[in-house]
Amino acid sequence: MKKGESYLPEPFFLSQSTLIWLAQKHPLVDIAETLEVFQDKSRARGWHYVCWQSAFKNYVRFGRQYGGVVFKSVNVSELRWRELLAKTRAANFREPEIGESWQGFKDAFDNRQPRQNVIQFGHVVKRVAK
Repeated sequence: MKKGESYLPEPFFLSQSTLIWLAQKHPLVDIAETLEVFQDKSRARGWHYVCWQSAFKNYVRFGRQYGGVVFKSVNVSELRWRELLAKTRAANFREPEIGESWQGFKDAFDNRQPRQNVIQFGHVVKRVAK
């Protein structure tokens, strides 16, 4: 181990600032389930870190790479999801990814590039923005 590193402290709790960060940046993460998986993996694999709060944040940030991040069920019937999905489906936009937040999905939709249709008239090709 490097200087300052330690194994997972017993008991390990998330700090208030980490909980606030999770609520703001990753509201769809099931904190209790993800924390349990994180603790099991860190004990089983003998992980050691200087800052365990930062280690947990990185575990969530790179959840697809590490595996084990558990997401809450998305209640798509919420009004804002229904409205956004109606808009995105009408525009033939993709469906939300598993665990994608409402704001992240909305931003992706708002920042999408317009699709171009190619219309051919004999030898002339004209691009039309949708």
